[in-house]
This record gives sequence, structure tokens and C-alpha cells, in this order.
Amino acid sequence: MNAFNRQRKAFWLGLNHMADWSPAEKAKLRGRLHTPLGTRVPATAEHEASAAYGAQGAALPAAVDWVAAGAVTPPKDQVWRLHSALAQLRDAARASTSRVG
Repeated sequence: MNAFNRQRKAFWLGLNHMADWSPAEKAKLRGRLHTPLGTRVPATAEHEASAAYGAQGAALPAAVDWVAAGAVTPPKDQVWRLHSALAQLRDAARASTSRVG
């Protein structure tokens, strides 16, 4: 890292507060323990398929209204962003075509 930084590039490298952590400390930060390959972890009640959605033999709904289900918010009026962008383009076009002096 020091050799790279001596090259005086446009950026430099550095260490953060986790550079000297062991793999166990990093795994603890991620919030879960390592599960060895081939180990089967049983699903909890939250992860098991319900009768309404995806249980064996049950049909999934053709469509879901995610707004009504509370999963997403309704669309917002973003016209002001469009007008702001168009105004910036208009100003840039004027600046590029106007003559000074």
C-alpha cells in the first residue's frame, strides 16, 4: 500500500478500522455463523409456505396489489423533477449557443 501511495496517483490507499479483524470477527459482524456445507437448517414458521401462498398444491394468485398489501407506497408526483431537468437543459443550450462580446 505504501509503495502504491508513493506513486502519487490521483487517489491513495488506506486502512479502515476492520483491516486487522480475524475472519471470526468479520463473521460476527455479518450477524450469522458459518453453516458447514451439506448442513440442512430447518425452516422456521415464518419461512414455511402458507396455505394461501405457495404451499404444495395451492395456486398462487394471478396478481397482487402490493400497495394495498402495504408493501410499497403509492406513486409520488415527480413532475417537478422533470421540469427542473428541462430547465437545466434549456439553460445549458442557451449558454452553449449564446455569443459573448
